Amino acid sequence: MAYDAWIALENLFQDNKSSRALYLQAKLTNTRLENFKDMAAYCQKIKILADQLHNVDVPMSQTQLVLKLLGGLTEQYATISIVICNKESLPDFNNCHSQLCQEETERAALALHAANSTTTTLQVSSNDSKNAPSDQRVEARNE
Repeated sequence: MAYDAWIALENLFQDNKSSRALYLQAKLTNTRLENFKDMAAYCQKIKILADQLHNVDVPMSQTQLVLKLLGGLTEQYATISIVICNKESLPDFNNCHSQLCQEETERAALALHAANSTTTTLQVSSNDSKNAPSDQRVEARNE
């Protein structure tokens, strides 16, 4: 009885493999970084879809997986994408994932540094105008 149920489920799964593969390939094609909160979530989704395709007998090579990953990036990652593509051999998915997450971390750090520098500059400028003699402030307003 359990064996018959298992066979019925297996047959049902086998019958749906092609339609499931088509659905997963379409989903993978439409997966883009801009639809995710961060690089890690984007990479994880790509990997999950690739694993699901493998489960329905449509495996992706490491090269296909990396190219898909790079193809779904936003414009701000164009430079790192070009660097990765121009290597003598493409890195595997995990290495590419790591490089992209590192790039995201560096971009966030640079943005934070730039924001802090701007805030510091504004504070110094504001303090300088408050400390200027009153006749200089009047001249500055009249210019």
